[in-house]
Amino acid sequence: MPAITIHQFVVVCFFLTVAWAAIGDLRAFTIPNRLVLLTVGFFPAHVLASPVPIDWVAALMVAALTFFAGWFLFARGFIGGGDVKLLAAVALWCGPTLIAPFLLLVLASGGILAAIFLVHARFGVSSEGGLTRALTTPIPYGIAIAIGSAYVVGRLLMIA
Repeated sequence: MPAITIHQFVVVCFFLTVAWAAIGDLRAFTIPNRLVLLTVGFFPAHVLASPVPIDWVAALMVAALTFFAGWFLFARGFIGGGDVKLLAAVALWCGPTLIAPFLLLVLASGGILAAIFLVHARFGVSSEGGLTRALTTPIPYGIAIAIGSAYVVGRLLMIA
């Protein structure tokens, strides 16, 4: 049985941190800054331990672009601040090669999640408030980010 490499360990730690943030988002609609910082904090270990060279400068640029695009959505009230920070942290891990499939998965799973929450808020246990309540119900988008992150982790573990 092959031993786990340092790179594999770091990648799994990255995913567990994102999953922890998603669970916190589901429970309290909050993504703690410490989990975002931990997600970013594992990245240098990933760069150093990766069996292939990582273009960390391009990854930083992707993360910055993702953050500014997310900030624009946050300013318009479409997404929460914690979601923006977590998206940018995961975008750092994606770099230019994995960002497009990651964002597509986040968008698709976020749409499904939004539909589930909309139906639950509209027809759930307490249908008080009707459609207005359903449309203003917050969505824990950290779950969608974690689903997209699972794809990234799978791809990163394949290079090991």
